[in-house]
Amino acid sequence: MQYILLDDDMDFGDDFTKMCSHYDENAEFEVFSDEEKFFDHLSKHGSDIAAVFMDIRLKSSSGIDAAKKVNDLFAGIPVVFITGYPQEYCQSIFLEHFDFEPFAFVCKPVDSRVLAKVFEKLGTRAMHKDTKIAVRSGHCDRIVKCSEIVYLESDKWYYLIHTKNEDIQVRGKLSDIHGSLTPKFIIPHKSYIINSDMVRKFDNVSVTLNNGVTLPISRSHKKAFKQELLHLRGLSRI
Repeated sequence: MQYILLDDDMDFGDDFTKMCSHYDENAEFEVFSDEEKFFDHLSKHGSDIAAVFMDIRLKSSSGIDAAKKVNDLFAGIPVVFITGYPQEYCQSIFLEHFDFEPFAFVCKPVDSRVLAKVFEKLGTRAMHKDTKIAVRSGHCDRIVKCSEIVYLESDKWYYLIHTKNEDIQVRGKLSDIHGSLTPKFIIPHKSYIINSDMVRKFDNVSVTLNNGVTLPISRSHKKAFKQELLHLRGLSRI
């Protein structure tokens, strides 16, 4: 898998990528100390990037702001924060208003046990991301990546699969396809199934996705939807 690291300390970058190779022997790393070059690479190859590792304290800017920019460009890429100043930044990250949640947090010097856990989570995510489903649309069979699906919508005798690039109409019910989707797909309302990775924000009555679409949350699904979403994001309600 392909990863990119933004860190001012290139010596750390070399050591860090060597450590990472122990947990993903197929890992391909691009290391950047220059933020402009980092984002230039990301804009060209973002769809192939499995994760971004981001130093929080950069020389000329904040890694937190850079991470937000990463999310604006490619909302599906997990961001792993790295810092040698955990006490200084942990609370500020917690208090920040994010439209996304950091995937993981690694302190310097890097603990191999923590890094192993990060790659274990990334591996699990990759397996779910690569899952594909086969559907019949019109007279054609279509293969659709679950990671490309934003949400599904009931439409009378059909359901619509809204992907990042197109809408696919399939004859049948949402219940017909739900069991074939990965556990990332959850139900806010009987007429919709959403990809939890695509959630930007939610409240008691609606959920907004990364593409700007806002969908309703029904009373009957509200409790279970919130619990599942928070669990999938590794969060708990405060």
